[in-house]
Amino acid sequence: MTNPGSGEISSLALADLDHNGQNELYAANQDGKIYQLKWTNPGWSSTPINIANVVCNQIAVCDGDNDGQDEIYGAGQDGHAWQFRLNGSAWQVTDVGNAGTPLNAIAVGDGDNNFQLEVYALGADGHVYQFQAATPPTPTPTPVPTASVNDFKGKIIDEKHFYVYPNPTHGVNVKFRFFLPQSADVKIKIYTTTDMFVWETGVRNYPAGWSELTWNASGMANGVYFYLGEAWNDKGRERVVKKPVLLK
Repeated sequence: MTNPGSGEISSLALADLDHNGQNELYAANQDGKIYQLKWTNPGWSSTPINIANVVCNQIAVCDGDNDGQDEIYGAGQDGHAWQFRLNGSAWQVTDVGNAGTPLNAIAVGDGDNNFQLEVYALGADGHVYQFQAATPPTPTPTPVPTASVNDFKGKIIDEKHFYVYPNPTHGVNVKFRFFLPQSADVKIKIYTTTDMFVWETGVRNYPAGWSELTWNASGMANGVYFYLGEAWNDKGRERVVKKPVLLK
């Protein structure tokens, strides 16, 4: 792989931000752009996604605004923390906040243990800055995908066809929907963003086709959670990890 930009690469992140079931490589370059790199056999293709043309000293991928979708966050040389989000087929750039000093590093997590993810950046002045969305946004609920056995290419489950609907969920009943190309045993576990175990289903065998089950989250706080969905049969065992957003 060759450097896609005209400057040095300062940071890398790996994620499936275009939700096609394949991870992409994201490279922050000192030429002021972030590049999306995809393996398209027999070589790599690159697309610049940073329309802000700001040098990012480091990038991180996570759901920093607690809307159930991952974004790229960049530690800007200009002192700003930047968010890069794929909206449909176009990338959007949002100024998360200004620390007033060049930012050297960035991370996303629940640093104050309030069940909400925040963006943290290390400034050149030695201070760590926290950027937090005042109110988690309410995105358009995830549309119901279509499914057929041919979509799975021999897999037992996949990320596209194992999801919470709608996401975010308003109310206490969180509905999980999943499609199985063949019958399988299924189990779901729920965790907080700090890896605290919350809830799990029992193991149950489900037939081929669509199935649905409900988690009663009446005792849980609003925010982002992780769920681990596992399915197995005599063909093997597979799992998906995704993030439901609870807004009661």
